[in-house]
Amino acid sequence: MAVFLTEKEKKKYKIYKKGSLPESNNILSHQAEACRRQETPPCLWLEGSFTLEAAVILPVMALFFVMILMFFRVMQVQMDVQKALDDTGRKLAVMAAQEGEDHEKIVGMAAANVLFKKNIKKSDNINHYVVNKVAGINLLKSKFTEDKIYLVASYGVKMPVWLPGKPYLKIRQHVICRKWTGWVEDNGNMEIWVYVAEKGSVYHTSRECTYLKLSISAVNYTDIKNKRNKYGEKYRECEVCAEKIKGKNTVFITDQGNRFHYDLNCGGIKRTIYMIRLSEVGNRKKCSRCET
Repeated sequence: MAVFLTEKEKKKYKIYKKGSLPESNNILSHQAEACRRQETPPCLWLEGSFTLEAAVILPVMALFFVMILMFFRVMQVQMDVQKALDDTGRKLAVMAAQEGEDHEKIVGMAAANVLFKKNIKKSDNINHYVVNKVAGINLLKSKFTEDKIYLVASYGVKMPVWLPGKPYLKIRQHVICRKWTGWVEDNGNMEIWVYVAEKGSVYHTSRECTYLKLSISAVNYTDIKNKRNKYGEKYRECEVCAEKIKGKNTVFITDQGNRFHYDLNCGGIKRTIYMIRLSEVGNRKKCSRCET
């Protein structure tokens, strides 16, 4: 419904034309007015702040995920190093059983380094992530006492990003093993340890016995007639191998034995050695080769 005003009412209620409103009644703020003058749409007023936040947050998030991945990388390296330390410690503990008053000290830093490098050289994680690869792992802080072996491995893991003063992450791992030196019984006598083969009928006082530590050679079957062992004996066919495999061109012999074998895994040349107490040898006789 249309409304008509009189002259007095028109004077009482001032009617402003479009665009003639006072500045105080303008609904736009000063910032909005500046944007309007620059012909910038209001929807783009906050675009700059979003870009700034993204520029700050994205690198932080990327660094966060990289550090998480590095955590798993370090775990893989530590597992490989620890496994090598455990294997080295166990082997050194067994080697210590051969030490005595009449034997030179064979368990030491040199033996530990050789065994450790041998156990860890096949690890891809070490070659990729450890500073200087296998050569960067040292056992200098290891020590050896009369009855225990303390192996300490120190090395550095490469950092995925460069940090001031932190070219790499320093890590140290250790393992403690007790030497296999036997024990003292109540009567004060030291238990003696000996070696036996899985199917052997004698026991050995030395791990280096030629019966246990065989020197195996591969020869042509046609040349076996002219071969002789260390004692001048001819080689005869192994009864165990002949039943399973026969007719091979290559056979295997040892310096001490008098049989030739078709199979390298034959029980006649393969030795599975156990270390037992002298009181457990049963009916086994002492090896004649160990006495010489």
